[in-house]
Parts: sequence; structure tokens; C-alpha cells
Amino acid sequence: MSDLFKVPGPDGEPRTSVLLVHGLDGHHYNTWRWGTDKPWDADETFWPAWLAHERASQTLAVYVIGYDAPVSR
Repeated sequence: MSDLFKVPGPDGEPRTSVLLVHGLDGHHYNTWRWGTDKPWDADETFWPAWLAHERASQTLAVYVIGYDAPVSR
């Protein structure tokens, strides 16, 4: 089972979308951040939010996908 999460960003119709997919033993949130335990809409270490809020990419929708990907079962 997988889950798709839209990273909060500017309102409006996006012209382009980006989907970030973590690797083995990854996580839809922790893979893309550094350090803190803040929620993702308040976390300045969550770099997909930088993409969503970048002035040059005002028409970019950013998504992350979460799914089980253990190294071995």
C-alpha cells in the first residue's frame, strides 16, 4: 500500500508536478529532512517544502510518496 502526500505550497493551478520517491528503508517525510521533530508544514529542514515555496517555481506542485520498502522481509 502506498500513500501520496502533497507538500503545502502556494495556491493556484500548477503547471508542473514533481514526485519524490524514497529508497529502501526510507520514509515519505524523514528521508527528505534533516534533524528536527517539527510537523512538515512548519519544518524548515524539509527540503521538498523549499521547492514548493521557491519563487521561481510558483507553479510547481510537489508530492512525496510513502510505501513500505524494507531492506529484507
